[in-house]
Amino acid sequence: MHYTDLILRTTDLPPGRHVIYEFPEGTIVLANVGLRHPDLAPRDEFRLVVLMDGRELTPRHGDFFADFQLKIEARPDLRLALAEACEQICNGQSPLSMIASKHLPTRFAETGEATWHLQTSMDQTAGLPTALCLCGLQTLIRVYELNDFLPNAPEAFRAVFLGLEQGQPLPQLLRTLQPQVKPGHRYFDRLER
Repeated sequence: MHYTDLILRTTDLPPGRHVIYEFPEGTIVLANVGLRHPDLAPRDEFRLVVLMDGRELTPRHGDFFADFQLKIEARPDLRLALAEACEQICNGQSPLSMIASKHLPTRFAETGEATWHLQTSMDQTAGLPTALCLCGLQTLIRVYELNDFLPNAPEAFRAVFLGLEQGQPLPQLLRTLQPQVKPGHRYFDRLER
C-alpha cells in the first residue's frame, strides 16, 4: 500500500492493536496505547510492533538502520537497489512494489555453514525478512507522524538514507531522528518556577 493509503487507513485509530501488514514471515501491527501519562500532551501514543517467529518486537528507528546495514553487509551487490527502495518508501511508494521492481530477495542471507558462527539468528539471516523490514519502515514513519516526533518525518528518514549512501557515520545521522521536545512543554513537572 502507498503511504497515502496508510495515512487514510490510520487517521482515526481507537486504542488497541491494528494489523497493518500480514505476511507468512510475520505481522506488522500499529498499536495505539492511549494516553501514556497525564502530564504528557493530551493525545494518544502509537507504537510499532513486529510479530515474528512467536516473538514480539518493538523496533525503534536505529533498529531499522542497523537492519539495513546487516543486509548490505550480507549482499553488497544489492546495496544500491536496497537504498533506492528505502528512499522511494520514504517518498511514499508501496514497499511491496519496491521489492518486486528492485528484485530484492525474501531474505538477504540464510542460516547455514557460512553464518553458523554468528551469535544471534538476526545476524545469521541478515536481519528481518525484506517484506517486514520495508513495510515496518513505512509504518514507523507513520508512527513518527502520529506521535508528532518530527516536523517532516518522511523527509528526515530519507535524509538518513542519503547520508548512509554518502558514507556518513550512522550514530551522527540517527541524532536527527531523535524525538524533539516541543517548545513550551515541560514533561513530568507540575511545579511552578
